Amino acid sequence: MAELNTQPNWDPSQFKLQLDGTFRISIRGMAAMAGISDGGLSQSLKSAAHENPLPCARSLVAQGFDPAHVSTWGETGGIPEDAAPFILEHYGIKATSPSALARKVLLSFSRLGINAYLRERLGVSQVRDTQPLALAPAPNEDLAFAGLVATMVEKVGGSAKNSLAISFTALANKHPDYRQLFLENQRLLCPSVEEFVNQTKILEGLESQVTEPVVDHLTALAKEAGFINKKDKRQLVNALLCEAGLQFRTSDKRRGQAPYALTKQGARYAREETRPAMYQDDGAWVPQLLWNFQETLAFLISWINSNLQPVSSRG
Repeated sequence: MAELNTQPNWDPSQFKLQLDGTFRISIRGMAAMAGISDGGLSQSLKSAAHENPLPCARSLVAQGFDPAHVSTWGETGGIPEDAAPFILEHYGIKATSPSALARKVLLSFSRLGINAYLRERLGVSQVRDTQPLALAPAPNEDLAFAGLVATMVEKVGGSAKNSLAISFTALANKHPDYRQLFLENQRLLCPSVEEFVNQTKILEGLESQVTEPVVDHLTALAKEAGFINKKDKRQLVNALLCEAGLQFRTSDKRRGQAPYALTKQGARYAREETRPAMYQDDGAWVPQLLWNFQETLAFLISWINSNLQPVSSRG
């Protein structure tokens, strides 16, 4: 990776201060901080929703960032400030040809914190933090509609709290400036709401409870047996979900088709959620599977112990 600059281009227009006091950084602004091309960064972030994302995107997903969100940061308000350290760490330290500029910026704000560092470099006044929070007309209108839907749900016997919690997810995605506000209130409404996650989170749970060496060994065995085409642990999770009877592979050749579909048994553990298509650049959205984290993890561990006992007892 060639160095593009020796100093970042501090263009204030590329850094958006939100009402909650955090920054959103454009692809161009983040690339300038890292001393890399904005095209390369954009390509990497977009790959986050792919089955095999590029290294920078893979490191962000490993830190808990949602692949679907990472892949659309370029179109939905920019990169959140809390992702900046991991991007700079990748390009400044882990990349094949590390960027000295990325490393320099990373070390600079490690002493202050990313938010304080950006405020200092951009000359942002602290007064903006104390201004009263006033929602723009569009969020207000959407909130009013969400309240109407919740009232209707309650009238037919449903939960108004759950309805609003679901609406807050959509509003957080639609209005990134208020994302933190919507999600924090969502947690207040439904603190015990079930957590639905993608295969990456299921993998993290397996590595935590079954142990990482066992998962590595299972991945190698699955590759040797032809269940997966490369030693990719996320492919292993999909293979286990198939072998356990929770999902099945759909046709790869049907345009707009999700790669997996639920079995009747799998429908007890997962739901479909529309997300950007993994391998299409035309803006298409397709249904993808999200799994109830605790229940799916418990089921898979039980299945592994029952069907792969000689393997899971090793390591």
